[in-house]
Amino acid sequence: MVVAGFAVGLASVPIARGVLFRGVRHSFLTVEVPMVFLLLGTLVFRVRSAQDIAVDPLDPAAQLRVALMVMGLALGGIALISPAQAASSVVRSMTLPMRIYAIYVVVVFVGAPLSVNAPLTIYRGIELTSMLVVIAGARKSVGIDATRRIGDLLYWFGVALIGTVWAGVALFPQEAVKTYFLNREVRWNFQISGVFPEISANGVGILAVVIAVWSFTRVASGRSRPFVGYSISIVAVGTLIAAQYRTGYVALVAAVGVWLWIHRRWGWLTVAAAAGTMFVLFASSTILAVAPYVLRGTAEQAAGLSSRLYWWSAAIPVWESSPLLGRGLLTGTRYEVLEPLGLTTTSSIHSTWIEALVGTGVVGVMLLLACLGLVLVWSFREARRPGGQTTSLMLLVVLTVRSFTGSTFETFSFLAMVFLWIASSVEEWPRSRLAVPGRVTAA
Repeated sequence: MVVAGFAVGLASVPIARGVLFRGVRHSFLTVEVPMVFLLLGTLVFRVRSAQDIAVDPLDPAAQLRVALMVMGLALGGIALISPAQAASSVVRSMTLPMRIYAIYVVVVFVGAPLSVNAPLTIYRGIELTSMLVVIAGARKSVGIDATRRIGDLLYWFGVALIGTVWAGVALFPQEAVKTYFLNREVRWNFQISGVFPEISANGVGILAVVIAVWSFTRVASGRSRPFVGYSISIVAVGTLIAAQYRTGYVALVAAVGVWLWIHRRWGWLTVAAAAGTMFVLFASSTILAVAPYVLRGTAEQAAGLSSRLYWWSAAIPVWESSPLLGRGLLTGTRYEVLEPLGLTTTSSIHSTWIEALVGTGVVGVMLLLACLGLVLVWSFREARRPGGQTTSLMLLVVLTVRSFTGSTFETFSFLAMVFLWIASSVEEWPRSRLAVPGRVTAA
């Protein structure tokens, strides 16, 4: 009941806003409402082992998640099959990257019979389908404006999640602030994580990077006031530091570096490179002092990516048993790799590409690579265009860095929705599509 009340409370905020300030409009029911249902479905309120899921796949929390997904999928499906409005008639419901991603989802379903838990794999495919259907339905119903509205909703949902993390730190410090065991000699021996909903320290870290980068670019594009945007960015960076997420540090530096390069801030790039070089060459004692905090343990532990390399090597034999279509998305890794290693409550193998390889085989990985590569190229061209927006490119840089050591767009999640939102945004990028002079064409 508490979980249901929390979910209903979160859902009521954008719904009440739409009713009070917009009235109950058809477009609101086909954009914001289904997206809120899916976003609430990404939240985790309890951690279960692989055996718990096998014995009781539909506990009350799981039933709530399924209900939210079904409601979102139903509204998105209705919007998708309904006649398009005049304002949206010039765009396709799915861009080329979205169609490639749809083929990836088909591969998930096709590979389900090869899974040790076929019903669960099919459900994972339905989750991915729901994201595509809701975004495609919104585009068909509202047109290009749906992209802006979905982006705003995703952004503020992410900001709200960071708020829940710090609320947990204030109200439940024993659960939110956890000591890690990698290096007990370090004084600052803790990480923050989400309590309600539950978000791992790594999840908090990547969320913080996404919101920090997004807030900065929203100010640059005029979507947010400088005080609001920069304040949120500062809080997000502080959240990243408190979460001590190593991949997040790399992702943030990479995104900032790309922004400086795109905007030709050669002076700042030179200063940053020179400072980094001088620091490495002449501050060895400082590096030794800072390393335990940055690495969250010893250099040897960081080099092994906190046991991830061991997990990935154990996943290769499982993939080799079904190299083309894999062993089931999020089931092959959890039941055939992680559970035998004693990691019964670890939900993924902490790599988009290893997860996709084991779960969907070579076919699935190639489709994801094609989708990511296409959106990266188009977002780069848009960022280089005079007056073009850089939000998509910077977020993609963050997601790409994260994809090597964590889950991103291969499974149903907040990050996957951000990726599909970017993939749907190509309709707005004049130099990212083949345009015929004098005529508006779809991507």
